Amino acid sequence: MIFGSVDIGTNSVRLAVVDLHPDGTWTTVASQKEVVRLGDGEFVGGHARLTSAAMHRAVRVLSRFADVAKGYGADDVVTLATAASREAENQEEFVEAVNKESGGFLDVRVISGHEEARLIYLGIRSGIDMNRREKALFLDIGGGSSELVIADSRTHHYLDSLKLGAIRLTSEFLSGKAGTISPGVWSKLCAKVRSTLAPASREIASRGFTRMYGSSGTIMSLAEIAARRSRPDGDAPPTMRNYELTLPDLVSINQMLCRMTLEERRKVPGLTPERADIVIGGAAILQTVMETVGAGGILISDRGLREGIVVDYFIRQLPQPVDVAVEPESVRVRSVRALARRCKVDEAHSRHIRDLALSLFDQTFAMGLHELTSSRELLDYASYLHDSGFFVSHTNHHQHSYYLIRNSELLGFNDIEIELMAQIAYYHRKSPPRKRHTRFARLTEKQQSAVRVLSCCLRLAEALDRGHLASITGVRLQQKRHGEPVTMVIESHPDVDISLEVWAVEGQAEVFGRAYGVPMEIQRPPTAGVKA
Repeated sequence: MIFGSVDIGTNSVRLAVVDLHPDGTWTTVASQKEVVRLGDGEFVGGHARLTSAAMHRAVRVLSRFADVAKGYGADDVVTLATAASREAENQEEFVEAVNKESGGFLDVRVISGHEEARLIYLGIRSGIDMNRREKALFLDIGGGSSELVIADSRTHHYLDSLKLGAIRLTSEFLSGKAGTISPGVWSKLCAKVRSTLAPASREIASRGFTRMYGSSGTIMSLAEIAARRSRPDGDAPPTMRNYELTLPDLVSINQMLCRMTLEERRKVPGLTPERADIVIGGAAILQTVMETVGAGGILISDRGLREGIVVDYFIRQLPQPVDVAVEPESVRVRSVRALARRCKVDEAHSRHIRDLALSLFDQTFAMGLHELTSSRELLDYASYLHDSGFFVSHTNHHQHSYYLIRNSELLGFNDIEIELMAQIAYYHRKSPPRKRHTRFARLTEKQQSAVRVLSCCLRLAEALDRGHLASITGVRLQQKRHGEPVTMVIESHPDVDISLEVWAVEGQAEVFGRAYGVPMEIQRPPTAGVKA
């Protein structure tokens, strides 16, 4: 199977086209990287916006990447965007432009910082040898953010994403500076890093680690400068993979770079000219992090988010791989359960609602009333979390459920998936989805259709357990011919009063009709103790 992964970063855009093998390995058939500076000019002033010029550069490159992936016959392509897109007020404009220019081939998903950190860990982990007892600290320095992970060979234990990046710091402290960097400016850079890093550094200190790994162009460039300086011929080693950049060497290199003008930095062996203007900001991050956490050296990895996308796809779509880091339980399931526990969700009720909602989803699909097979998983998780808002307040708890799901940085999901789950949970009661609702109106027609159908399944399931007693054991949907009314046959424990549930589900018949385009009728169970 040919698969493509695209990483839209703040500085660079990366493409990998790989041939996936059943044993959990892959062969790279194409690998490309282009510096587009998507975040150029974004982090200036109080509002984060992608400039038209930056978007144009990125869209043009991504269109070419789409052609490359098509040319290799990619069956599927996952395209993820990170800090620059994540923070931009006009991210939707950028996402739509990429989709349009690629003819719908690249469906961009903006991911959270924690999800970015998780995928970076998967990518680095896939290319290194870690023993089971080893606990490592992983660092990736991007243009707009830096990700930190503490993990062992099997799973991560701590994820963080800091608003520290080579382009971000350059915009704040070094914009327009073509001369040397004074000790005072360098001190300001490091002080900014220390301040932002403080909460994470305390967490890292409490958890500990035995080894540090680094990925990204910034870290790779600084390591290559060090490697060239240590070799008699001044050439780069055949590979930078697993090369250790020591803290003393890094400090020496940073002092050298600060004494140089921008034009001089462009000529430093090992440093690409297009990175010369932002390398000081990235170097300040790396040195300050290493000094703060007590790392004497950092091992270099040539893998990162782009490869993490491939590993994550393996875990989700294909038989369990053998040569990649795999968690024993889906990261999505773990993330959803963790949020449910934090919100003290009534898990028995949530599981019952989930089972009823999924049964309705499966039956309506079998009837040909929708074609949303890929959305079933989102209904599963949204059903489990639909009452999480009770943790904040019983009043209007559906609104609180939306907020908690939307802002909890659930791992394993992209931005659109989180938004859809939040809206499905939001519409489990009160008003059904309507075009005049601002958040709903922002969705595409396809996404709106999914929310209508999935939230309808959840509303019906919630109505069927109105008393939270699990009195309804199941439902059967019947339809004589396509287009005719659907009859819901309710199954319940004998001699149980389910009048409240029947009344509640009858109240949702109109919502069902709008979601599926056919009327719904209710058949009460003859053996149940329904009050007249």
